[in-house]
Amino acid sequence: LSNTVFPEFEGKSIFNWAKELAPETPFIFISDDGTKESLIHFFRNGLADFILKENIEELPSRIKLALQKFGSQNSSRNIEDQLENRIRELEKKEYLYKTFVDNTEAIYIVADENLHPIFGGSLIEKLTGWKAEEVPGYNVVELIHPEDRNLVDDFLNELKSKPGQIIPASFRLK
Repeated sequence: LSNTVFPEFEGKSIFNWAKELAPETPFIFISDDGTKESLIHFFRNGLADFILKENIEELPSRIKLALQKFGSQNSSRNIEDQLENRIRELEKKEYLYKTFVDNTEAIYIVADENLHPIFGGSLIEKLTGWKAEEVPGYNVVELIHPEDRNLVDDFLNELKSKPGQIIPASFRLK
């Protein structure tokens, strides 16, 4: 809370100082008058409210509203910050995962429930000449050597019976 005029300070200096020290704290001016221009400046820069001294009885309810308003803004800002941090973490993990997959000597293919590839490591592209996500409708079993296809069926049945588990497998390509 502040008056807009003090003997040693004027309102703009006090407001700027308060916003610098505690930017998340609501600031309310109480004054005898306020020019439209100065109020526009203050509200654009985070002023919570302005009360004329003749309406001082409104102060308790206006303080409560300002605290509610700034509390919800801070809460929203906090949620947005958490979301941005989580996105950065996921992007970093995705980069590390992709780096690992692209620099290993194994073939990785992620397929949907119909065994259509949706992602493949860079080695699969080097060996076959195609990117997994560029071949919709292609069934990954068609890449497997005919003599190993029965092993693929056993592997897929084991995968279905143990969802969420990593099950290593090796198959020859045709």
